Amino acid sequence: MKNILVILLFATVLFSGCLKDTTINSDSGLKSVTAIAELPYHGLENFGNDAVITAGQTAPIVIPVITNIASLPVTKTITTTLAIDDAARTAYNAANTIQFNALPDSCYSFATKTGTIKPGYNLDTLYLTVYPNKVDPSQNYMLAITLKDASGIPISGNFATAYFHMIGNPLAGNYTWNYTRWNNQGGTGTPSGSSFTGQTQTLLPVDPLSVSAITGYYTQPRYVLSFQNNGGTLSNFAVSFNTSDINNLFTPNGITITDGPYIDIADPVAKHFKFHYVVFNGASYRYLIDEYIHQ
Repeated sequence: MKNILVILLFATVLFSGCLKDTTINSDSGLKSVTAIAELPYHGLENFGNDAVITAGQTAPIVIPVITNIASLPVTKTITTTLAIDDAARTAYNAANTIQFNALPDSCYSFATKTGTIKPGYNLDTLYLTVYPNKVDPSQNYMLAITLKDASGIPISGNFATAYFHMIGNPLAGNYTWNYTRWNNQGGTGTPSGSSFTGQTQTLLPVDPLSVSAITGYYTQPRYVLSFQNNGGTLSNFAVSFNTSDINNLFTPNGITITDGPYIDIADPVAKHFKFHYVVFNGASYRYLIDEYIHQ
């Protein structure tokens, strides 16, 4: 997770010259650029970039928070100041259906909030650390961080706030995963040697009312398990496959789902789920079962 976040956030800086807050006079090419301080590729229009997946994680998650002076290196030392901005979370909740609680301060560390951009450079990096073992996976949380000052340089109206958030889901977490495959249409006889038991898989929140889990078969598309939540009582379970996964992983390989997926077990109290489906791979059928039992 840490490496992925570092790569994504570093890549965004390379393209920060394209941000809409940059002023460019292009009558006859690039003539002048107005410096804008920003948290690149954050803001509401990039809300999805700030999702933090804590379900099933135990090690601290270190997230770089980059301040950038868009489009040009600075000619003097710039001091940047960031701050936890719970008012931004409140404003988000007021404008959106999904509501987020404030992330408790025991769940994160953001001790250093002031950075420095030296002459000849245009960015500085501070670090947010999230402690996933302290985060309640059943709750939605948000920690908004806003760029408050950059030595008087104007601050972006689009990219001043990072909305780090965790989608809560009562079924998210680590499960023991058992997978059984039969090389026939009916699931009879001796299972295939590719079957296994006792592996671990994390059921990841898609939103507050659905989770995803991969199947053990071939290119492993994701199930999506949806449900209703009435005051903590979960019901009306339904399972399907992620459509894009089927289109990208099964279809190009000549695999067709001929039956299912079906729910064999959906026990929200024990958090025990079992699904089966049948595929045709162009030459023969496969009967497949995935079972997930909360650890």
